[in-house]
Amino acid sequence: IKTVGFVKYDEDQLRHIHPRVAGWVEKLYVKAAGDPVKKGQPLYDIYSPELVNAQEEWILATDRKNKRLIKAAEYRLEALRLPKSALKRLKKTRQVMQRVTMYAPQSGVLDNLAIREGNYIKPGTSLMSIGTLKQVWVEAEVFERQAAQVAIGQPVTMNLDFLPGKDWLGKVDYIYPTLDTKTRTLRVRLRFDNENDALKPNMFAQVIIHSQSSDTSLVVPSEAVIRSGNMDRVVLALGEGRFKAVKVKIGRLDDEYTEILSGLDAGTRVVSSAQFLLDSESSKTSDFKRMDHKMDHDSMKPAKPEAMDHNNMENMNPKNNEQSE
Repeated sequence: IKTVGFVKYDEDQLRHIHPRVAGWVEKLYVKAAGDPVKKGQPLYDIYSPELVNAQEEWILATDRKNKRLIKAAEYRLEALRLPKSALKRLKKTRQVMQRVTMYAPQSGVLDNLAIREGNYIKPGTSLMSIGTLKQVWVEAEVFERQAAQVAIGQPVTMNLDFLPGKDWLGKVDYIYPTLDTKTRTLRVRLRFDNENDALKPNMFAQVIIHSQSSDTSLVVPSEAVIRSGNMDRVVLALGEGRFKAVKVKIGRLDDEYTEILSGLDAGTRVVSSAQFLLDSESSKTSDFKRMDHKMDHDSMKPAKPEAMDHNNMENMNPKNNEQSE
């Protein structure tokens, strides 16, 4: 199944930075989305009256030597995400910090930077995100008629315009549960290892999903199928310049081959480029009287039952193999 998609961060490894307290950003250590950051690197300083009060409560509890109050005060500081280094300093100096530095929870690339120095922030505000590029997702779409051919774990091949000739190997990671009501397509998520961080978010990708089936199916070239609103047909090559259109029931299909469920027998010769034989009037008739009888013999191919193996389909050369898979 051939389709296209876009590279995204692996959201399983994407960390969103949210404050637990309200306050003001006194200093911002990172400047722009796309900057690399390392785990433990300072991100921003915050002045928060709530954090100041929580520190004062801890000092008051230790002055009273009340273990229960001390433990409760420490739990509150941890719940407000006071860094461990700041708590250690508080215990050592017993001095309240007006400005508290917040640090990066992981190494990666900065994304969605939404604050500036002097901004007032509140709990739940998304300040920034940090994503890793060791693995990436690719969001792709398949047509509704192809959805049944896609399964989690199937191998995927991908190539990109920025590095022609190089293929990335991945797999189908997730199939979304709903279709797009406008495009009638189903979203699928693909996962790829990203050696040397070569793949960047938002890159355009060309994708082949290698679906397989162990059952034997009758298939014809997809261009041999004439699809109309209420029926699907193929044109039979009867010999001596005679042709006949027959109604067929189709099943699975991709860019090259279409499965025939009924209406056609194995070995029957069909016109592989039937669409070019029609005009607006002849497409409405069953006998195709206006077809050109001087057709090239190479455009007639026999239908043949074979396994629907899309991996092999991609490697077939139509010029060397006149039989449909």
